[in-house]
Amino acid sequence: MLGPDGRCTVTGFGTATVIEPGITECDLVRLKGKPATDVLVGESGKGQREVQVLYSEPGGRELYFFVNNRLDRVVKP
Repeated sequence: MLGPDGRCTVTGFGTATVIEPGITECDLVRLKGKPATDVLVGESGKGQREVQVLYSEPGGRELYFFVNNRLDRVVKP
């Protein structure tokens, strides 16, 4: 899982090779090759861990939404 600084809090990353729904937070960081620009960690009304991960890229911003450490959706405005 990611900490507020955008870095993984555990060692031993997953094996994902592409950014797609279902990958873990740390898989995203590993695939991006750098810590996130900003991370917002919270909890839903259903007791689920929800994380928003922002990457500011040269081509624009990318926002990744995770629920219980699994990528739910990506927004690229």
